[in-house]
Amino acid sequence: MVRSSRVPRRHAVHVPYKGGVTVMQDVIGGHIAACISTIGTLLPSIQSNDLRALVTSAPSRSSVLPNVPTFREAGYPALESLERFGLIVPAGTPVDTVDQLYKSVREALAAESVRVGMLGLCLEPVQASPAEFSRLIASETQHWAEVVKASGFQPME
Repeated sequence: MVRSSRVPRRHAVHVPYKGGVTVMQDVIGGHIAACISTIGTLLPSIQSNDLRALVTSAPSRSSVLPNVPTFREAGYPALESLERFGLIVPAGTPVDTVDQLYKSVREALAAESVRVGMLGLCLEPVQASPAEFSRLIASETQHWAEVVKASGFQPME
């Protein structure tokens, strides 16, 4: 999470954005008070002191922002989360197609150029089988459903 000093503090309101760059520009411009986005998107603006990182959501501190505490360290362990990227195909996709796609992704992640490129975006490549990724999605869905329910959140019409 990063914060602009140009906007007074108020309660949090979700503002949907189509991407991290536009939200970052609005925090820097003082149009919104804070945002939650990926480190890779925000890092140049943090390093140039246009933004100040307040907290990260990972289980441990980021190697590129070692002085920024985690949500857990800040007293909010339920907000701990990792951003994950994965490939998802329509239900009913043939198993051999899924297996071939998984094999291709594994090979790509093993390539040094891909690993270096991902690390340059502050993304740490980790591979999971289709079954492991499905279990992860189910687990994360359950976890965040419980967090939302406990918060008392009511969607606006």
